[in-house]
Amino acid sequence: MINKWMSRIAKERPVGTTINNRILEQLEGLFQKMAYEVKSLPFPCFTWHKSHSFIVVDGKKYPVMPSPFSRFYRDEAEWGTAGSLKELKSLDCRKKIVFLHSQLTKASLQPKDYPFYYPNEHKELIDALEDSGVAAIVAVTGEHPIYGLKPFYLFEDGNFKVPSAYISYEEWKKMKPVFKSNSLKLVIDSHIEQVRSRQLIAQKEAKNAKGNILVCAHMDSKYETPGALDNAAGLVMMMQTMELLKKENLNYAIDFVPFNSEEYYEATGELIYLNDCKRKNKEFALVINIDSVGHVGSGIALSTCNMDSRFAAILEKLCDDHPMVAKGPEWYSGDHAIYAFKCVASLAVTSQDFFSGGLKRTHTPKDIKDMVDYETLALGAKFIAKLLRAL
Repeated sequence: MINKWMSRIAKERPVGTTINNRILEQLEGLFQKMAYEVKSLPFPCFTWHKSHSFIVVDGKKYPVMPSPFSRFYRDEAEWGTAGSLKELKSLDCRKKIVFLHSQLTKASLQPKDYPFYYPNEHKELIDALEDSGVAAIVAVTGEHPIYGLKPFYLFEDGNFKVPSAYISYEEWKKMKPVFKSNSLKLVIDSHIEQVRSRQLIAQKEAKNAKGNILVCAHMDSKYETPGALDNAAGLVMMMQTMELLKKENLNYAIDFVPFNSEEYYEATGELIYLNDCKRKNKEFALVINIDSVGHVGSGIALSTCNMDSRFAAILEKLCDDHPMVAKGPEWYSGDHAIYAFKCVASLAVTSQDFFSGGLKRTHTPKDIKDMVDYETLALGAKFIAKLLRAL
């Protein structure tokens, strides 16, 4: 199963795209074949399309990259620059093209009003830009502080009102000497299209259930990456776990959920699933999130939060029996975080070199199947199955 499904899933598959929909159909068929009860929750979303984008200065053309989900822009306008929030607020941005750099472009911004985490400093910058009357933005960026993108997009947000693009500092340095005129032409050829997608849920009931457990792994990817490690690997490990448990009676009812929008700016699949659980007053004794696991040359790391003594003792015993599985550092950037913040016992399953190596290729074209060790995925599925049996 692992080899076949890695080949099917490790392709560019943002939510709402043709490949994403095809994988949904294949997963639904597999879950039904395994005799799980499958639910499908539809939701609207947007797909993103881009084409050739550029700046023209004194008749010379310089390529730029549209920000994911940016609005379209084509015009000639005066321009300005800002390297700090103070500089931005002191600049007359009305109807201008503004280049952001330095302090303002150290890391990507959270999408506007992101439901789970929206820092005040990000809100302040986004509000300032939208209130300024700026015509368009070009972000000058270097290497992403976490992922391997260089340059990286500052904005990935269909709710942000200002058209935006991005360039590297190297390109910026090439362009600055020719910025002698007061205006330049900017073309950001970027479009969004409203489509529909859905969130799958595969349910395993239990007689006299002690409670509910959620096992999840996001299925979607960013644009322009095969997303093998992030997170075809986690999804396939979850599927293999489901195969191992399909005929077994367990003490807890389990929802196996391939979250479809973790990489999307509105996390719609996660929200619609949360709302479905809320309507049913469904609460969880444990959440297991599998993300970016199986990086070649690395073992499996477990990040725990809010574990009671019983869960912790079972987990410790299993780790003693599996040398490749060990406790790792806490992290809260995955689908388990929304439950961990509500004091639900949470377990994140990832690669032991998640922060020191694995992340550097994720969100890039280098996140290919060769990055994933299939034997580690099989081992991890057996470990999770043993954990669920022991609870």
